[in-house]
Amino acid sequence: HGKTGLEKWRLENPGLKAGAVVAIGGAKGLDRLNILNYLQQEGFEILSPKHPSAFIAKDASIGAGTHILAQAAICSEAKIGNGCIVNTAAVVDHECILEDGVHIAPGARLAGNVTVGTCSLIGIGACVAPKIKIGAYVTVGVGAVVIRDIPDYSVVVGNPARIIKKVEKNNE
Repeated sequence: HGKTGLEKWRLENPGLKAGAVVAIGGAKGLDRLNILNYLQQEGFEILSPKHPSAFIAKDASIGAGTHILAQAAICSEAKIGNGCIVNTAAVVDHECILEDGVHIAPGARLAGNVTVGTCSLIGIGACVAPKIKIGAYVTVGVGAVVIRDIPDYSVVVGNPARIIKKVEKNNE
């Protein structure tokens, strides 16, 4: 019901404290972040749902509004930004950094020390080698094998992953 529906609901429930979750997947990281920011400004507590079957190392950090789904693994010293999704059976290994709005799709695997830039999408079953830097607003295709750094605004596919197109910056 959008902002109008939310405003109506708030008027009907004055003083009610409420939490919020934003569940928009795919390459919609920026939309997720914008909605999270709006809800936080409106006084909602931003929740970070974590499935009970997920593994999260004690020294990992998870940002506000991030979803950790069933059988996902967040390993030692990983840093997950705000509004991220680590989907079913995805692995984010030691010392990885996911900037805000990143989506790691089901079954994707990030080896240690990988950095993923703002609002990037790592596709289903993709594998990323250790110490790789993936830029902002990148889409890594289904099953891709990333063995080299990927620049911002790229779409990559294949084994090894190769750039098939660049995305316009105004599509953010």
